Amino acid sequence: DFTGSSEEVEKALIASVRNQIGAIACLKNIVSVERLPKTRSGKILRKNLRQLIDGDELQIPSTIDDASIFEEINQ
Repeated sequence: DFTGSSEEVEKALIASVRNQIGAIACLKNIVSVERLPKTRSGKILRKNLRQLIDGDELQIPSTIDDASIFEEINQ
């Protein structure tokens, strides 16, 4: 578990990935968000997160719990 400020958590996460996977794992960018987009049943919408990061058009499913989360993440 990682606790602390977002900067401390990012540094600890990068160090952990580098330690467990090795120097070949180049984890450089971490985005800290308050919450993740989920369906009403609680599943994380990973495909939509990839679309957002890649700059693709979002295809938001009708099963999403709160569509405004994408505006929060995109800021």
